[in-house]
Amino acid sequence: MKQTYSTKNISQVLLNEIKDALKNVTEYGSIEIYIQGGCVTQITTRKIKKTNGYGLKNHENMTNNGHKKDLS
Repeated sequence: MKQTYSTKNISQVLLNEIKDALKNVTEYGSIEIYIQGGCVTQITTRKIKKTNGYGLKNHENMTNNGHKKDLS
C-alpha cells in the first residue's frame, strides 16, 4: 500500500484518488494532500458554501481588498 501512494513514483491509483477529490469540489473549495515520509497519507476535500448572495457576479464588482469598485 505504501508504494501505491509514494510521492517518488506516482501511481495511477494515487492520480485517480486526486482526480476524484478534484471532481468533488464543485464551485468553491480546496484539496489538501498530506505527505509523511514520502507517502501520501491523507487527501482532504473541503467544500465551501458562500453566503449572503456572494458569487461571481458580486465578485466581479469587488477589488482585491474587498471594497466595491466605483462603477460610475
